[in-house]
Amino acid sequence: YLAPGELFPLPTTSAALVARRLRITGRELEFLRLLAADFGNKDIAHELNLGRQYVDNRLPRLYRKLGVHTAAGAVARALQLGLIQLPGQRADG
Repeated sequence: YLAPGELFPLPTTSAALVARRLRITGRELEFLRLLAADFGNKDIAHELNLGRQYVDNRLPRLYRKLGVHTAAGAVARALQLGLIQLPGQRADG
């Protein structure tokens, strides 16, 4: 069961509120932005100056928060929820 506005956010729902409700951290939002830009785990670790093992451990937790099983699913869900935008996409569409 999904509550109204959970799959597709209501227009008044801000990305910050959605992230807070799902307990998604700023670091996890960075992961999502990099996944959307086609970065792999190794590339994310390098870009954010993190250990590869840290990224490998954190991504499955992020996927669970979003209710998905893959990076592609995480990106799709984050886009649906308005948590991220595709690289090069303007905020107003």
